[in-house]
Amino acid sequence: MLFLIVFLGQYGFSQTTKERLAYAYELYYSNPDSSFLICDQISKQLSGKNSNELGDALVGKARYYLLKTNFDQAIEALNEALKIYEQKNNFSGKAKCHSLKSILMFRISDKEKGFYHSKKAVELYSLSSDVRGRITALSNLAYNYLSDNQNDTAFIYLLKLKRSEEGMKENGKYFMHQNFGLYYTNVKNYEASIASLNKALVIAQKEKMVDSETSCLKSIASTYMLLEQYETAKKYLNKSVEIAINNNLLHETNEAYVTLIEVHEILGNYKEAFRIEKLNDRIEKEIYDLEKINKINKIETQLRLTEKENIIARQELELKEEQVNTLKAKSKIAQLLFVVVLSILVIIFVVIVLLRTKKLNNEIKAQKMMLEQKNEEITDSITYAKRIQSAILPDLDYFKKSLPNSFILYKPKDIVAGDFYWMHTTNDSVLYATADCTGHGVPGAMVSVVCSNYLNQSVKELKTS
Repeated sequence: MLFLIVFLGQYGFSQTTKERLAYAYELYYSNPDSSFLICDQISKQLSGKNSNELGDALVGKARYYLLKTNFDQAIEALNEALKIYEQKNNFSGKAKCHSLKSILMFRISDKEKGFYHSKKAVELYSLSSDVRGRITALSNLAYNYLSDNQNDTAFIYLLKLKRSEEGMKENGKYFMHQNFGLYYTNVKNYEASIASLNKALVIAQKEKMVDSETSCLKSIASTYMLLEQYETAKKYLNKSVEIAINNNLLHETNEAYVTLIEVHEILGNYKEAFRIEKLNDRIEKEIYDLEKINKINKIETQLRLTEKENIIARQELELKEEQVNTLKAKSKIAQLLFVVVLSILVIIFVVIVLLRTKKLNNEIKAQKMMLEQKNEEITDSITYAKRIQSAILPDLDYFKKSLPNSFILYKPKDIVAGDFYWMHTTNDSVLYATADCTGHGVPGAMVSVVCSNYLNQSVKELKTS
């Protein structure tokens, strides 16, 4: 023991807490006492720190207490760990606690609580990324259904485990083969049962899973009893008892003793059966101490009440949040309705404006068309007036003939103009006039026509020709 403590102390200084915990968990199957010492040392070092590592150390201790049938200490350690995992929202950690609680409850014959914790463990592992933990929880749940003779339900979980076999560690494969062996025993396929249980036994011996080895030997013996091979069954039971006593495994010793007593009674060895029964009575008194079991039930009942209170409080909080969310939703709906109504009013206003604008545009277009028509008519009239005015102006060829070196630059401002030029020739003279009449445009053009006519009339009256 001194060497072990010195070794653990040296190990603790050279490794991180997580590495020490991982080592303790691996060591549990072959050397549970050493595993417990490491976990106990870590839990003392981390006391009050409320970390996941402290939770893991407490779970390691609880598993050992469970192995040694110290059920009251196990439940206290698990509840302490569960509080830490709750605060850290550690689904995998919470699942481990419920998984161990399930085993504990079945060992004190409280099936209802056992199934509750077993199902809770599977549920929590499903929420985490801990695949191996989920495999362990499924194994435990399958075992519980087999213990309750719910074979069809157990077989469903066994098939799920079979599909996950490649990802299992050796200890996981052990529990799978063990459960298949128990299933085959329940359905009276004893040959398949012994084959599966022997596979499990090989793994347990190889991995030094001491408590599992004793349980497996007892299960094989029970199957041989059903085959009425009592001497073979006795051989396996004696081996199971030997290993259990050497490792101080009270629960496993009790299970093996109960079956061994039955074998001796069948074989007529009543004296030996009585001797073993007296030994077993002392073990059962220690395991199933009424005070301890009452303490466990009280703790569990209080915890379940606290869970229910937390659920009620959470439901009330959710209800209040729902009411607040409803009010917010109503407020948002009211705001949305306001926006919708406002949008509709804006759309109506825009439509009215567009309709009025369209009407006004139509009126403007109509007036524009009218003005264009009037303008066209006026322009046509002026153009026609130009033709009239052009008729009174001397022809350009006539000008060139009479005045060869002359040119005419005539640019009316508005198609027609009040300016005009005039020319009259006689045998020996040329009469020429450039006139600017009063007015512009059409009025000027009218005056220019009158003036041109008067010039023509004057020449005729004066007989200048």
